[in-house]
This record gives sequence, C-alpha cells and structure tokens, in this order.
Amino acid sequence: MLKKIGLWIFAIIIPVLLNYLLFSWSAPKVNGSLNSWMGFLGNYSGGIIGALVAIMAARLQIEAHKKEISTQRKVQQLPTLIKIKNEIEILEENLNKLKKMGDEKNMQQPSQEAKEVQKHLLIQGMIMEPRYQELSLFIKKLREDTWTSIEKISSVNLQELIIQNYQTHSKIIDVLYTDLIRSEIRIEEVEKIIDELKAKEDKSISEIEQLRHYQKESTELLWIINFNLNERHKIWDDLYVNNFYKESVRSIKKLINDEISIIRKIIGE
Repeated sequence: MLKKIGLWIFAIIIPVLLNYLLFSWSAPKVNGSLNSWMGFLGNYSGGIIGALVAIMAARLQIEAHKKEISTQRKVQQLPTLIKIKNEIEILEENLNKLKKMGDEKNMQQPSQEAKEVQKHLLIQGMIMEPRYQELSLFIKKLREDTWTSIEKISSVNLQELIIQNYQTHSKIIDVLYTDLIRSEIRIEEVEKIIDELKAKEDKSISEIEQLRHYQKESTELLWIINFNLNERHKIWDDLYVNNFYKESVRSIKKLINDEISIIRKIIGE
C-alpha cells in the first residue's frame, strides 16, 4: 500500500520539479530556446529509455535461452537417470545380500585366526577361511558403460554422490571377486614340487635353480593371499562401520527420483 502511494506522489511531483528546476531556470551564455531544449531533453531521455529497454530485452532473451538449454539438458538426462537408478537398485541388492551373509557368518566380529592371518600364512601355510568363499555366486556386477555416462546428469551434487558410491562398490566387488581358490590350488602344487626337490640329495644346478624359482613363487602366492584376505577384512569392517552404506544409497535414490519427477512434469507426463 505504501509503495503505491509513493509511486503516485512521485508521478505528481516530477512534472512540478521539472517546471521549476529546468523550464524556469536559465544559465548565462547558454544558447537555445525552451522549445529546443525541450526537444533535446525528449530525444535524450528517449534514447536512454530505449537503450535501457533494449538491454532489458536482451537480458530477458539470454535468460530465456539459458532456461531453455537447462530444460533441454534436464530432459536429455532422463535415459541416463533411469539406467543409473536400475544400477543403484542392483548395488542396493548386493549390499543387502552382503549384510545377510555377514550377519549369518558373524563377519562383524572377525576371528582371532583371521586377525592374525599373516602369522598363520607364514608359519602354517595356506589358510582359506570358509566364510570368504562363494561370495561371487550371488553378487551381481555393475555395468561399467552405464556409470561412465553420468556426465549427462545436470546436478553436480548427484554426479559426485554417484561417483563416490560407484568407486566404493567397485572396490568391494573387485576384492570379493578375487579368486583365491586358484591360488590355493597352485600353492599346494608348488609345495609338492618343492618337497620333491628338497628330498633329492644330489641336486643338479638346474634343480637348484628350479627350487629357488618355486620357493619364490610360493612366497609370492602367500603374499597375494595374505594381502587379499586383509583387504577383505577391511571391506567387511567398512561395511559394518557405514551400516552397508544404506543412507548414502537412499540419498542417491531420492535425488534421482526427484530429478525424474521434475522431468516428467516438464514433458507433461
């Protein structure tokens, strides 16, 4: 209400001020009649107003163009969002299966044997804990080509969350998919060969070299198994500490669903 009153007062006072300050005022050595100055003032003010209108029109056009581009990008990201959403559901399914298995096999409390796995490996030989086997039988792998298309998503925040979760889940899959069974079989074969070579009293130079070669391979296999078992312990620790990333996955699903809802409104579904 006060703004409207102010505008009316301004509109009434301006002509009066112009009459007293401009039309009835004159300065020495200033040429031109009142009419010529009135014409100049009209042209001058008209030019300024025209320029301002042109600038405003250009800005409005630029903003409209930006909005159109933003809208087009939002619509174009729909296929990618749907694919990523499906991948997130697979990721969530994998994490739920891991939690179920972890709870059944008491993964949240690693055994003393597992904690001292390096000591057991070096002293007693190969140890494969049953609770680490057959993980790859039920964990679904993610489609890497789908995750590499996230640059089409307009939300930087969503992109960041997706990348973080993909990297975390990829590490989990890579570690748990590592085939240690083959290493176990190979190390048994190598140990037999080493025992046979050691049993020989008079070894040839070739046999001595073979013995060193297999001993080196045995040590490398033990290190690989030890490293991978320790990595698996870390994975399970992280899963339980972060509650199997439920909150993070839930946040991503909500953001994706929100984006899809906005796009559906834009295209009128």
